[in-house]
Amino acid sequence: PGNQKPLMKRFSPHLVCVLLVSFLSVTSAEKPNILLIFADDIGYEALNCYGGLDFKTPHLNAMAESGVRFSRAYTSPVCTPSRVSLHTGLYVPRHGHTGVLPVHRGTTKKVDFQKMPTFAQLMRANGYATSVTGKWQLATLEAWPEHIRRAGFDSWCIWQIWRQGKKTLRHWNPTFNQDGKVREDIADRFGPDVLVDYVVEQMAEAKKAGKPFLIVHNELLPHDPIIQTPNEKTSGHKASLGGMINYMDQLVGRVLEAIE
Repeated sequence: PGNQKPLMKRFSPHLVCVLLVSFLSVTSAEKPNILLIFADDIGYEALNCYGGLDFKTPHLNAMAESGVRFSRAYTSPVCTPSRVSLHTGLYVPRHGHTGVLPVHRGTTKKVDFQKMPTFAQLMRANGYATSVTGKWQLATLEAWPEHIRRAGFDSWCIWQIWRQGKKTLRHWNPTFNQDGKVREDIADRFGPDVLVDYVVEQMAEAKKAGKPFLIVHNELLPHDPIIQTPNEKTSGHKASLGGMINYMDQLVGRVLEAIE
């Protein structure tokens, strides 16, 4: 504030780190397709590729082996600050969001992406089809229905955390807002499965339209509450963190297969 540098200069040192891990398929040297998977509340020590021994993450291990694995990173371990940093390339002291925006209580406050431009806005302006999924927690959608579009995304399938005075669910019986309307066809489905279907559809639609795509996939797992995934429901096993991490890895495998 008061001493903002030109947009591209302000982005470059931070944005490169975000995007290097996300070049999963390429249409040309100039405009690669970008899928960024942002898991919710998991530490690096949970992954085998970082030495973790407690859980099985074979698909994430394969991504690490075939791509770039960073050995050092710095972030705010809090939802809203980390997501604002992700979208803007700004460290927390620069963007000023230090706590969780209480979307679960229906706040009318929002993160102002007109004052802090996003990389999605830049990419949309350069011909990309842009979409985002999962957890937003940067504005209450009932109060700011166009917030996601103004942040740079043409399409979205987002967990609408607050609806008609109550906090909603994200796993079973999920409340998802897709492009401005709450979906009424997914009450019996597992939310993370719905999001992966959406990601695959968005990739296919962009390819059909001949446009490069940017998809920010905010995975809902393995954040609490600890719940049964479809695997545990089928096997009859109890809900566990390990089950949620394993299912998240399984969903990554589905996305990677779709990319291929």
